Amino acid sequence: MNDRHKSAALVILIMLAIVSLFIPGTVDLHPILFSALFWLGAIGMFTWMAFDKRIWRTKSMLKTWVDRPDLYGTWGATLRSNWTDPTTGKTLQAIEAYMVIKQTFGSIRMRLLTSESSSEVLGASVLSAGNGKYRIAAIYRSNTKQGRESGHTGMMVLEVLSKRPKRLSGRYSTDRGTEGEIEMHGRSRTLFPNFREAREAFLKSKAKTEALAPSKSLGAVIPGERQAA
Repeated sequence: MNDRHKSAALVILIMLAIVSLFIPGTVDLHPILFSALFWLGAIGMFTWMAFDKRIWRTKSMLKTWVDRPDLYGTWGATLRSNWTDPTTGKTLQAIEAYMVIKQTFGSIRMRLLTSESSSEVLGASVLSAGNGKYRIAAIYRSNTKQGRESGHTGMMVLEVLSKRPKRLSGRYSTDRGTEGEIEMHGRSRTLFPNFREAREAFLKSKAKTEALAPSKSLGAVIPGERQAA
């Protein structure tokens, strides 16, 4: 049973315990004890929901109690594929992309956005690699937007070097026999719904950073060139 299933089971058990108190003849409780149990159950359930959604990734929790990385947000990404165009013999240029990661304590969902495709992760696991490092293993399905080629299925492994990383890197391979590298850098805590909105936000962040400190390295960058036709 994974963390997500454990979380759901705990909530269901708490709710069943609370409901059972309302069934006549099941439990004979003093009204004060009944009220105390009801509110303890309700508080426990909402506390767990708050922990699962947000509290677990606070700095103090990550430092002392939680053994998993905080990856929540939209990341700028660059893809480099070994795919070769059969008509020209040339490989693709670096592809600009954005990885949207929706993460709770018990689950992680990922979506990769490019100008021409959207890839949805079908299943992902957070694995401990020891010494404060982690790996994300995922299987994904890619669907093109313009219908020039069929979608594909692939697998991806990301290396995570700390609980609050500034960069991620990894490799991917597809069922079409191609493979490549992915580099992720620059993160927004906003989960963008599409490539256009993500790119606009990163461009604004880049322009703002350049205006404030033109000599410093940028925290949010446009991670690559537009995907080649």
